[in-house]
Amino acid sequence: MNFIQKTLDKHIKSGGDLLYKSEKEYEILVKYVKSKNGEELIEEISKRIELNEYSGIDVIYEMFYDIKNVERFGVFFIKEFQRGFQTAKTKNNPDSILSSLLALGPVDFKDPGIRHQLLRIFFENVSSNREEIVHYSINFLNRWFEEKDYSKFESELRKIKENLNQSNWKIRFIAFQFLKKFEDKLENISIGLVDKIRGKIGKPYSIK
Repeated sequence: MNFIQKTLDKHIKSGGDLLYKSEKEYEILVKYVKSKNGEELIEEISKRIELNEYSGIDVIYEMFYDIKNVERFGVFFIKEFQRGFQTAKTKNNPDSILSSLLALGPVDFKDPGIRHQLLRIFFENVSSNREEIVHYSINFLNRWFEEKDYSKFESELRKIKENLNQSNWKIRFIAFQFLKKFEDKLENISIGLVDKIRGKIGKPYSIK
């Protein structure tokens, strides 16, 4: 069992409070994570620690907001999102897997290639036949996609327009929220008034 596993086990056994209440424990873990590179974290996290809401892995993900020079962790980000969607497809409740990944970024990668690989993962899953996976894919796109990415992914964005007619109003609403940023370039970006009202009073960013 590696140091990260041991620390997360202690965190979980404390009721999920240890790393939020003990500044010393948290700083030691941050220092350890910062001493690694992306490939090393794949070995210590992606291959050993379960990706779900009960493993405490979101604590690790949140650390990257405070780490400078995150470039060296790009391969880890890619691996974790791949792992998340692959695992989610095998579960009856994909939400329990994908919700943890909301804590992973978006961070400022100077190399757009890293972000583009992540975007491709999200675009690939937008066409899933499972509503939870589609919902999370669009949610992640909304968080990671930058306006300068438009020309590279124009055809993929046009494909997402199909989700404006999804049977689930939450998917229709978040697809609209994402696509309306490009309404000067994409035609017919609209949803009904009822969906807009639901989006204001409901919880469209939670698929539950």
